[in-house]
Amino acid sequence: MGLSNYFNNLKGLLYLHSKDASRIQRFFDTLTITFGYYFFGNQFSDGTSIIQLISLFLISIFVLPLGGIYKSFRKRSLFNLTGRLYLSWFFVVFLFYSFNNIGSKNYYYFSEILNSWSIFSFFILFLSHVLFRLFLRNYRVKGGNVRNIIFWGMTNEFESLVKNIKDNPWLGYKIVGWFSPEKNINKNLDPNLLSLFAGDIDSLRKWFKNNSCDEIIFSDVDESLVSIQEILIIFGDTFFPVSYFPKWTLNNMNFKVNKIGNKFHINLWHNYQSIFDKQLKRYFDFFLSITAIIVLSPLFILIALFVKSGSPGPIIFKQTRYGLDGKKFLIYKFRSMNTSNQNEKKVIQAKKDDNRVTIVGKFIRKWSLDELPQLFNVVEGSMSLVGPRPHALEHNEEYRKIIPGYMQRCSFKPGITGLAQINGLRGETSNIKDMEKRIEADLKYQNEWSLKLDIKIIIMTIFSINSKKAY
Repeated sequence: MGLSNYFNNLKGLLYLHSKDASRIQRFFDTLTITFGYYFFGNQFSDGTSIIQLISLFLISIFVLPLGGIYKSFRKRSLFNLTGRLYLSWFFVVFLFYSFNNIGSKNYYYFSEILNSWSIFSFFILFLSHVLFRLFLRNYRVKGGNVRNIIFWGMTNEFESLVKNIKDNPWLGYKIVGWFSPEKNINKNLDPNLLSLFAGDIDSLRKWFKNNSCDEIIFSDVDESLVSIQEILIIFGDTFFPVSYFPKWTLNNMNFKVNKIGNKFHINLWHNYQSIFDKQLKRYFDFFLSITAIIVLSPLFILIALFVKSGSPGPIIFKQTRYGLDGKKFLIYKFRSMNTSNQNEKKVIQAKKDDNRVTIVGKFIRKWSLDELPQLFNVVEGSMSLVGPRPHALEHNEEYRKIIPGYMQRCSFKPGITGLAQINGLRGETSNIKDMEKRIEADLKYQNEWSLKLDIKIIIMTIFSINSKKAY
């Protein structure tokens, strides 16, 4: 009975509402950190003062939540959580150290306690946040902590939702019923999916009288079949969370809900960088670029000599590109093609074994050394170290007509490298799908921007600089 009760309690804990769980975890973290410091203080000195314990308790309980580590990570990256956890803990230790070290006469003992305790506490935080969530995800994959979903919508949207749930089993979603106004459900549908079909709107009404679920998800249906108002009345008459699953979404959109007065509106594409973030990115770009130019100046001179001696023409190739907010600027590159091809009216992407590329050009393009002069673009402010790669004007005019959201990439400064490039989406785009994936990566970068992400992309660029797709 004891073991049975234990597992029942564990199951109950896993089904706690996320807000309740985060409050318990927040209190547990603060107590663990405080008692941990008390323990290490007794190990390394004559004890800890009550003022230190109170200050630590208050700093922990107020500072840790600021990093967002207590938010739901059911649908978010655990890598992102680890970074937030590290930064949150760093600020706790820094503030605690600053507060307690002012005028301290026991600096040696305090530092010794601090070092041991901070490592121990971070390990406990890592266990309780990251490893516990890994356990929870594995538990969901095996069928535990499941959220049962009722879906209302057409066949295509239903199949799309099922596919996404199957592709992400760690989310712990399960469709227990599908309702649709379609008169003739496709009999060729997968039998497992067809078995979930539970009827039309009348069946939906009856279902809610005798059944329950964890969430209702609905999508667009033909207004001539059932109006959206009728559906909202039915869903609003239940006690379950309701989510909208629009069929017109694109992977490169970033949904943010806002209000104008009492009217809701959804931002589909938006640059959410604050003025502080923009300035921080600018200072980071400027000082790192100046440093890179100084350090790499011998390489600049060497490449310039090879380009000049390898074929007739200028050392630097300049071309007009779209920059921030669609404003044109001149991009700088080491020339890698013969000058006879530089003035062609139609811009053609370089292909494998392209006879326009010089011998020197093949080498510097392979190692992305032709892009180095763009460090001067960064210094002058027309480019950033990291951002969407600027395309030729002709390609912009071509793709903006066929890829929704294409020009939204211009809401960020173009970069020397970017998220698309480190994911292998650089070089020739031989088909429209390649370009769509690149745009999706560019807009994902804009939606998820942080200085940490810039640093990560720069480091990964250095390690993947030799590309087989650079011709």
